[in-house]
Amino acid sequence: MKYLSHVRKENFLVDCSVSNSLYEGVLKVLGIYNICANDYAERAYGIVHRKHRYNQETVFIILSVIRYHLWSIRCMKTFGKDNQSIDQTIRKILGKLCLLR
Repeated sequence: MKYLSHVRKENFLVDCSVSNSLYEGVLKVLGIYNICANDYAERAYGIVHRKHRYNQETVFIILSVIRYHLWSIRCMKTFGKDNQSIDQTIRKILGKLCLLR
């Protein structure tokens, strides 16, 4: 196991069905397409380098709010706390984003 650089490492931001559902659900409701499609850099840092029609700062904030809530629900599940559904989490995220307008 000298060099495993060719082995793809799993990450909760891209290799998780909860993560994928959350990102897809929120972005679909907001009408944002073709960003964050299982891209680690976009999901981890909120910076989209590909050309798109959206304001970069707005996209950064949206991805940051999604990432925060994803981390939060994963921690709650790990520690046996509140176990909310993806739909509940999406509604919560959309509520937070409305406050930012």
